[in-house]
Amino acid sequence: MKLGIYSAEAPNSPSTWSGTPANLISGMETLGVEMDYFSLACDLAPGQAARLLGRISPASALYSKVGSKHRAHSLIDHFEKTGCDFILHAPADHLPYHGCQLKSRHVALIDATFKQFFYPWFQERYQKRSRWVRMISKFEMARRDNFYKNSLKSLSHLFVTSSWTKDSLICDYGVAGEKITVCYTGTGNIRALEEKLPRQRQRILFVARHNYLAKGAKLLLDAFRLIRSKNPETELIIVGPNPKDLGTDENEKQVRVHGFLPWEELELLFNQCTLFVMPSLYEPYGLVYLEALKCGVPVVCSTSGGMASIVKEQGCGWVLDTLEAKPLAELLDECISKPDELEARGLAGRRFVERHCTWTACAQAILSKIETIR
Repeated sequence: MKLGIYSAEAPNSPSTWSGTPANLISGMETLGVEMDYFSLACDLAPGQAARLLGRISPASALYSKVGSKHRAHSLIDHFEKTGCDFILHAPADHLPYHGCQLKSRHVALIDATFKQFFYPWFQERYQKRSRWVRMISKFEMARRDNFYKNSLKSLSHLFVTSSWTKDSLICDYGVAGEKITVCYTGTGNIRALEEKLPRQRQRILFVARHNYLAKGAKLLLDAFRLIRSKNPETELIIVGPNPKDLGTDENEKQVRVHGFLPWEELELLFNQCTLFVMPSLYEPYGLVYLEALKCGVPVVCSTSGGMASIVKEQGCGWVLDTLEAKPLAELLDECISKPDELEARGLAGRRFVERHCTWTACAQAILSKIETIR
């Protein structure tokens, strides 16, 4: 069997989808799988209609019949010429449109459905715009969502990173449960250090390179300020944001904000902290949570993402139900007051990651299922 891996950007690049396609390729190579991989620039088919649509709205053009046909045929032609039996979309970019004639089988690995990720993203982006802009964006989202729903019908199987995403595929898109497999991914490059490092019992960590406000950096800071005087030994470390964006400076008590840290320092923070907190507005999966769990650190996440279902199933942290400062402050106060429970939940998370979250295990799970649907 020959497997093709497709992504809109270079699949073998570590920057594409947090390195997921590249790590999958590595896992497949470990298993001796013959592979080909391909990326396709988000361009449209030639012709006046396509050019006009692209000028009006490039993003909408990508979800048009003209754009989808061009991309689908380009990637299908490539993989069929190279003799691939299966094509894995990682993530579910540029799926063949419904009714497209396919010789190869197409599958996809996704961490969130269109409704789970793009709806809250659009809502945040356009909620303060005019009523007409909100109406147009709502219509456009519904159109794209319907396009996505029909494209899912072209897939032979779907691999998802959490039961949260599986439930959405079943309930929101009518995908049969037997066509979906929960497949945990591997982690990032953070290592669990072998030597036992002294943990700061009240050290809270937040890490996000991009979109840190949507990932809850300001919310976490506001919540921490509510409990700071009650917990003078507690320290909050925020890595990624610009301090000015958060309204803090280097003199604020018990708060450290780093825009950038060398890899070795970041790794030490993961291994020394007490609790990892990232209360995101929308976060499909979050490899950074897995990196914390790998180091034996329990996590706090919001309900808006796949990690919430993993945390509940594995007992490796806490889930924040409301994205407000006071409820988060109360939860943080409760967490840091129970060191034994912190350690127990961190240990549960570490065991889960060690058993299930490697790229070779992810590749093997995909291959095992593919072999049954050939």
